[in-house]
Amino acid sequence: HGDHRPFIIPSVKVTMADEGGSPVRKQTQSAVAGKQEKAFTKWVNAQYTKAGDTFRIKSLREDLEDGVALIKLICCFNPDGKVPSYNRNPRMIPHKLDNLSQAFELIRKSGVKILGVGPQDILNGNVSLVLGLIWAVIYGVRIGCIKSEDSKKGGKEGLLLWCKKQTAGYSDVNITNFTSSWCSGLALAALIHSSRPDLIDYERARSEQPAALIERCFAVAEELGIYRLLELEDMLAPEERTVMTYISEFFYLFGKKTTQATSRRRVTSFFQSIKQGNDMSGEYEEGIRTELEWCARVLEGFENDDIQDTFWDAKGKLDTHTIFRKGEKREHLARRRELETLLQNIHTANKAQSRPLYEPAEALRPERLAEEWVRVEQAEAACHLNLKRYYQRERDRLGDQYAEAALQLQLHLQTTLATLAEPEGTLQEQQEAIARMRTELEENSLFAKTKEDAEMLRWGGINTDDLAAAPPDWDDLEWLKGQVLQAIDQRRRFVEAEAAARAQTGITDEMTEDFRNTFRMFAKLDPQSLTSSEFSNCLKALGIPLPEDQIESTFEQFSKTEENKLTVEEFYAVMQFIRADTGSKEQVLESFASFAKNADVITEEELRQAVGEEAAAYLSTVMPRLNGGFAYRQYVATMYVADS
Repeated sequence: HGDHRPFIIPSVKVTMADEGGSPVRKQTQSAVAGKQEKAFTKWVNAQYTKAGDTFRIKSLREDLEDGVALIKLICCFNPDGKVPSYNRNPRMIPHKLDNLSQAFELIRKSGVKILGVGPQDILNGNVSLVLGLIWAVIYGVRIGCIKSEDSKKGGKEGLLLWCKKQTAGYSDVNITNFTSSWCSGLALAALIHSSRPDLIDYERARSEQPAALIERCFAVAEELGIYRLLELEDMLAPEERTVMTYISEFFYLFGKKTTQATSRRRVTSFFQSIKQGNDMSGEYEEGIRTELEWCARVLEGFENDDIQDTFWDAKGKLDTHTIFRKGEKREHLARRRELETLLQNIHTANKAQSRPLYEPAEALRPERLAEEWVRVEQAEAACHLNLKRYYQRERDRLGDQYAEAALQLQLHLQTTLATLAEPEGTLQEQQEAIARMRTELEENSLFAKTKEDAEMLRWGGINTDDLAAAPPDWDDLEWLKGQVLQAIDQRRRFVEAEAAARAQTGITDEMTEDFRNTFRMFAKLDPQSLTSSEFSNCLKALGIPLPEDQIESTFEQFSKTEENKLTVEEFYAVMQFIRADTGSKEQVLESFASFAKNADVITEEELRQAVGEEAAAYLSTVMPRLNGGFAYRQYVATMYVADS
């Protein structure tokens, strides 16, 4: 549990110095021992008071020798533990040694390491070893349990780091140790002011004499429930272990509240991300079922579509079929793309949160819908050909010429779109390729020729939909060309913006790919910026569960444009900011454990305290039950990908 080195006080003069090396004050062995015995005695009695025990000691060297005080002390930190049977009024040495042996065993079971001291030393009243034993207990049950939230440092270093963070920015305060940094009283005043500014006027404190300020801080601390373990002299000429003991009480008063708030935030964030993932997967599954049902209805309609042997019936059905292709079919094709994108977003969120990839049931996979679409398109093509047989008696060269050119153009445009959708090469190479695409598209003489052929066919009363090769309609080609040109321009602007953004941020290539795809998907009104609602959708797609008010405040914080929009650079900056604090599997488990009092199960009441009524009601339906509670460790483990 950290610093347990000098249980025996050296028989030389101890020089207390700050980390810079300048001595504070030389203190003799007896002076150090006296400070420790006085402070440690008060600390022991404070633990009895906290535990509701009226038992008290007056002298460490004399009142611990029968083992009773030690047993009572350790029981203060384990009130629910089994108290061994011991002699409560021992008078003979064997009885005292037996009590002391049981006390040492309790200390070891509590996780405190004991080196170089045994029951006989305590019985003999060896002051240095008695002080060493009490220090080991203080460190083991209090200081050693301290852990800095934002680092892996614990114990003495963790307490020192917490003090530094609490007092960062305070004038005339620079905490580097537990001796000289506290002599002026300003460090203690800043520590109190950082959590309770209503109790200490720090500006006034800067002008006070150290003695008066320290006394005032002692009094304020007592109002807060912190026992006065030290005297004025103990701070003016500080001894490290006694100061650490006293300052650790402030951590357990102020620091624990911060840790609990962080745990609550992490558990709430964990719940929100799980719920959002479940909502997204539910939306996906419902959407897939709806589209499969639509495919079944369309296929049934094609199979039962009998054509009467009349020109007008065929022409009417052909017109209806054309409306279907340009309206209903496109809507459902777009919906199919949305569902595929939704599944990709779910997987992106799973990876970002280190969760197992969601995999839908076999009957609801996108491949299943793709198979049904193949059947729909095949049935549609068969129906379309059947409808057109009344218009296929003769096809002249112009019709064949148009069909060939139109199909070439369609393939060219679709190939261009596919190339834009899957960019290759560096950003500079992509910019050069985009420029070539636009030049080739604008200078392609096949467009003018195909348009001319289409107009001639219409003039002749021949609809391009009636041609046997089923080429695309000229209007569709123009629409597709416009889409391609727009996509080229969007891609060009996006690549330029991305190059600028990546030059300014430290986002990795993998993160950039996720951000870029999400930005493209939702930047609909302006390809170079996001509105507030589009930004909110981006966060949800990336699996970042922020409350609406926090989304709005984040948007306003990073948006610098007059149009109140978020540029690509600003969006990347937001992502870099948000990704800085990610709750890992260990952090989520630790947060749950803090509410469960380190038990393996969490009760329903503790769950409500952690995440609130609504979240607790949901988690209680998905967490496995165990011994009258919920096995949160088992549940959290299934929500993360196992370490490889």
